[in-house]
Amino acid sequence: MKKRSPKPSPTRWREPFKRDERVFPRFTRRKQDNRPPKQNNNMPDAIQFNSFGLQNANIITQYVRVSPPQLNISERGFPRADGEYAEYAFYQRTIITISGVVTAATQALMEAQMDLLKQALATRGGQFVYTFAGAYRYYDACYALDIEKLFDKRDHFHTTWCPFDIQLVCTAPYGRPASRDVNGTLHFTANGGFNITNAGTAPTVPIITLTLTNASGDITNIVITNTTTGEVLTIPYANGLGTGIVITINGETKSISFPGQSLDYVGVIPSLQAGVNAFTIAVTSGHVYDVQVDEQHYQKFY
Repeated sequence: MKKRSPKPSPTRWREPFKRDERVFPRFTRRKQDNRPPKQNNNMPDAIQFNSFGLQNANIITQYVRVSPPQLNISERGFPRADGEYAEYAFYQRTIITISGVVTAATQALMEAQMDLLKQALATRGGQFVYTFAGAYRYYDACYALDIEKLFDKRDHFHTTWCPFDIQLVCTAPYGRPASRDVNGTLHFTANGGFNITNAGTAPTVPIITLTLTNASGDITNIVITNTTTGEVLTIPYANGLGTGIVITINGETKSISFPGQSLDYVGVIPSLQAGVNAFTIAVTSGHVYDVQVDEQHYQKFY
């Protein structure tokens, strides 16, 4: 009886498996890239901290994130009732995160740039500037947090370039443009109304100058009201004022003055909400006064 030959193994005749690259793409292990980033000697310093450039041939910013301002809120519960209420709620700070690299031709030159960056960030209350929406945007009163961790990502091969991470806290929470919006003469009569438009997206404060004309006798009160917000400012005054006296109401410094003297006031210096703000002004006096109102303010952005 003849022995039957063994059945051939399937591996001898089956076609080898072919990878469908469209379904199973070929993966390769990515090697660590220790090369420095490409330099661009024509890069403008469009990002700055206190006039120190953060976007140039030696300091290359790769990432900037400006957060909306943080809301500081204090809640209190209703006594013997459901729910709670906000005792106060104010926007008080903005956080800015910056990442990039310091680079130079040699290790000595790179570390000299690192020293300059540390020196710039040590400035307290500095100003951060970067481009947004096609224009420069400024953040005032900035402080660098955790400066001791600035170069924590430095490794042994970082001899001509080194990564950095910066976190800034801005105690003035809103961004602003480079210059103020200036409104010319808004009002001429002693009692009446005028409008001020804030073209930004966040509240801001105005600088208002009042020029008294045709003035004689005593003024009892000057009352300025933002009827849009309900804020009322009263300037009590009882001395004679001559023609041409200019009173400055500075919302940025929270002060009121005229040449050589500061003035007390009652209430609050009115702010400007986004959009149109309607104002009224009233001069209480036994005489006729005309008042010229001039105003300027920064647009503010969340």
